Amino acid sequence: MGMSATILSARAYFPKPKATSRSRTTFMVSGSLAQYRRPPMPWRHPTTSRPLRGSEAARRTERGGIMGNVQSARRPQVLFGESVELRRHSREHYPLYARWYGDREIWHLTSWTPEPMSPVAVERIFEERENSSLSDSFAIHLPGEPEPFGIVSFINLNRANASADLSILIGEPEYRGSGYGTDAIRTLLCYGFEELQLNRVGLTVFDFNHVAIRTYEKLGFRSEGRMRQAVRRNGAWHDAILMSLLRSEWERRESGG
Repeated sequence: MGMSATILSARAYFPKPKATSRSRTTFMVSGSLAQYRRPPMPWRHPTTSRPLRGSEAARRTERGGIMGNVQSARRPQVLFGESVELRRHSREHYPLYARWYGDREIWHLTSWTPEPMSPVAVERIFEERENSSLSDSFAIHLPGEPEPFGIVSFINLNRANASADLSILIGEPEYRGSGYGTDAIRTLLCYGFEELQLNRVGLTVFDFNHVAIRTYEKLGFRSEGRMRQAVRRNGAWHDAILMSLLRSEWERRESGG
């Protein structure tokens, strides 16, 4: 597991976030849909900042029924965001993941390894994650679509300190720049702070990955330091920036504070 924690830190391809918004996330556990919320504020549409109603609520009800304030010891199989669904990984998608992690452009912007990962290494990472208590990982799908276009995860989960690191990858180029990555991050953060009861979510991003840095900042992450000259690209040394978001900060943003 040691390598997976560094490989997936600081994913590169983040779409430009839409206007400030409030997420409404549902999660499915073993076939039943559970919706959690923080009273008294209603959850709101991530893109329109309005409560779900009418046909939207009906669609979610059709997915399995709606319940409030559910805490489950079991991991949810699906998280529903505004524009994406986060689902557990399927082994049939491992070759697709291998292609993404073998891409040199993605490697350049995101990876600590000296070279892009081999298919065998990628498969081993995701096999280890299936039952690991140190990670909570999802494939990113469009609603109803069988094939994912990215991966978003909590890694280095520390239950004692209520902390985790965030990682994301949008593997398919046509899905970048459309708001899907931002929605995936927001959905995972909502799950982490509200359901997993995390207090802190951190990440590491290379200093030349300006698109990712801007997106993290707009989602509320703050820079808290840097590892100087931590990675070498094209013969030059670059810093790795450390960023984090606290639960109290997330709650203030969600309440409009």
